[in-house]
Amino acid sequence: MEAYPEIDALHQEHGARLIEVGSMLLPLQYADSPDLEIRRILEKSALIDLRAFELIRVQGPDAMTFLQGMVTNDLKQLSPGGLQHQLLCNNKGKILYHLDVLQMAQEDYILVCDPEEAKLVGNHLYHFLIREDLEMSLMTPHWLRCDLIGPLVFQWLSTQNYHDDHGIWEFQGIQVLTGREQWGTLPRLVCLVPAEDYVRFLKTVLAAHHDIGLAGLEALEQIRIYQGIPRAGVDYNQEHFPQEAGLADHVSYNKGCYLGQEPHARMHYRGHPNRLLVPISWEGTMSLQAGHVLYAGNEEAGLVTSVSQIRNEAGTMRGMAMIRQTLVKEQRPLALIPDGASVICIVAG
Repeated sequence: MEAYPEIDALHQEHGARLIEVGSMLLPLQYADSPDLEIRRILEKSALIDLRAFELIRVQGPDAMTFLQGMVTNDLKQLSPGGLQHQLLCNNKGKILYHLDVLQMAQEDYILVCDPEEAKLVGNHLYHFLIREDLEMSLMTPHWLRCDLIGPLVFQWLSTQNYHDDHGIWEFQGIQVLTGREQWGTLPRLVCLVPAEDYVRFLKTVLAAHHDIGLAGLEALEQIRIYQGIPRAGVDYNQEHFPQEAGLADHVSYNKGCYLGQEPHARMHYRGHPNRLLVPISWEGTMSLQAGHVLYAGNEEAGLVTSVSQIRNEAGTMRGMAMIRQTLVKEQRPLALIPDGASVICIVAG
């Protein structure tokens, strides 16, 4: 699109190192070190370009009823201006796609898909669309996503022309579609902006508040891991059930039928997964990497999936690992080698 070179130029003016994500170039980090960008997100607020995430709009009298029968979480708990994490699963209950759902109005929803997945999600939904009165349309590339994340986000938002019971508002003459939530411990505002206004939106937000700066994907990823938020394709894949992938909070067990509901209900009420994705912690003096096998005694306990380089004040680091369910239940410390020192802790949920 014509807007993309202008967006890339803005990032490069701020010293961005760009990487390819799907069909887009996104900032990995800026001239600042990743540590400064991490602190910016954790202590103030940051603006993050996430336009590689693709958007589908679902509108019409049957939009909620149709989506409610497809996704795992309960859309009735969502209100305009809110954001809800969802999964699309197959009939065996295994994860196909992760989605964020934004509600704009009573019959108006936006599905935020991972990069390069909008057409796959759309085709999956169309397969089950029979007589429902609704319209599905691809918003990308005419609307683009950026996020505001950090402790000061909602404080800044309160000074703007924004009402928390709506998903649509105007900022400096720009129409913005939004969904708000707590992303782990941090306030997050997902902003969808017309492509032709995207650069002006970024510049105006940065100029409007001195405590809002830019941050790249590297800082965002480090914080994601440290907060124990699972990521598709990294911590879990399409062979996993939501309960295995640490995504039980993405599933409603009392909303009624949806695709994959029966296997989820059986696992929740009558059984448990064999392995669980859980946060882990260890002393920062020890080297741990994604792919490392962990041990309980001389037996394999599981596999490290993600590692954050963030150290807390006590020098402890965090990551994520897929661990045998019995060991998680026992909160048993783990080791890096068979019969080694048990120095890796499972973080209680």
